[in-house]
Amino acid sequence: MLVSFICGVASKDLSASLGESLKKPSSEIFLPYLSGERTPHNDANIRGVFMGLNNYSDKASLTQAIMEGVTFALRDNLEALKATGADLNSLIILGGGSKSIYWQKLIATVLNISVDIPKEGDFGAAFGAARLGMIAANNLDASLICKAPIIANRIHPQKEFQNSFEEAYGKYKKLYPAISNI
Repeated sequence: MLVSFICGVASKDLSASLGESLKKPSSEIFLPYLSGERTPHNDANIRGVFMGLNNYSDKASLTQAIMEGVTFALRDNLEALKATGADLNSLIILGGGSKSIYWQKLIATVLNISVDIPKEGDFGAAFGAARLGMIAANNLDASLICKAPIIANRIHPQKEFQNSFEEAYGKYKKLYPAISNI
C-alpha cells in the first residue's frame, strides 16, 4: 500500500533514480506509518513523518529514505519474529517494490538475510487466498497445491554497508518514541 501511495504522489518508477548499486544511508529518515503501525508498536494513531529534510533533499534522497524506512519497518517485524524463537535464513520478496534491484539489495543488507527473487513475482496474498479456497472447497492436499515458487535470483547482504545501515536503523528506532505522543 505504501509503495502504491508514493507512486501515486510522485512518479511511476521512483527507484530508477537510485540506480542498482547500494548507497550509504540517506540523511533523511522516513517513518512509514501512513495509517498507524502494527508490529512492534501496535499504535493505530501514529502517522508517517520525514525527519532531517534539508536544502539538498531531492527526489532521489527522499525515495531512498522511503525505501529505507519501509525496510527498517520490515526489520522491526523480523526482530519481533526472532524474539519468538523463529530462525530465518532467507526470505522471498514479491510485488511491485521487489522489482527494484536497489531495494532487493537494501532489504538483504538491512535484514542481514538472503533475499530470494521468484521467477514470477506478481503473486501474493490474493494468489495464496485462492489456493487456500481451492484446498478447502475441494478437500485437496495442501502440499499438492502450495508449491514453492521457482527462484530466479538470490541476493546476499552487502557486508560493506551493514555498519552504516545498522547506525541508521538505530536512529530510525529512536524516532517512534520521540513522536508517539505528538
